[in-house]
Amino acid sequence: FMQKASYMQVKLIADTIIAKGANIHQQTKQKENLLHIAAKNDKKEVIKYLLEIGVQPWKRDFIGRMPHDYARDSECQRLLKEAILYGELE
Repeated sequence: FMQKASYMQVKLIADTIIAKGANIHQQTKQKENLLHIAAKNDKKEVIKYLLEIGVQPWKRDFIGRMPHDYARDSECQRLLKEAILYGELE
């Protein structure tokens, strides 16, 4: 499902989860945030949405890597790097 999910589907799911009290800044034991996980899976639509709602792209995990370090897709890398440079999505 998530491979074919559109931006609007991702937004609807995330908005529902956030409305129920989810912490968008939660980190795993390895210090990964939601962007690390989305980047590892090259989920461009998820990355876009997470950046729009304020998930921090400059957070480093326990080995010092930022989300863009994990993205293999060039568009995902670009989105994450621009968010660090400009502090927002264009």
